[in-house]
Amino acid sequence: MIKKTFMSVVVITYGILLSGCPVAWLVGGAAVGAGTYAYFKGELERKYPASFDKCWQASIRTLEHLQFTRESSTRDRLAGKIEARRADGTPITITIELISDKVTSIKVKVGMFGDREISERIHERIKENCNHR
Repeated sequence: MIKKTFMSVVVITYGILLSGCPVAWLVGGAAVGAGTYAYFKGELERKYPASFDKCWQASIRTLEHLQFTRESSTRDRLAGKIEARRADGTPITITIELISDKVTSIKVKVGMFGDREISERIHERIKENCNHR
């Protein structure tokens, strides 16, 4: 009976991980630099193998390149937040957090409830700018 229950839990957990469910990142974590994303509460998070400063600058360049209007930004040495707007008035929030000297988390939220597709496009541009020397 215990073995059967354990196997059921394993199968359910495995199914959640493969489904792309937001819970998956809590259970399995995200691999740094492997292109993995976590989508939770409308925010799309990606961990970058780069310093906080490099990720901050990459995020600023991304907003400029996409011609979003930067409304505010606050930061210290551990975390920061950039708020911007698209031409149609949609709010964009980018939250940057230092994980370690070589790993930084960036969360992108588009609109009030999130827009995964646009968030992914923003992350792709941040990734390009992060790799820019």
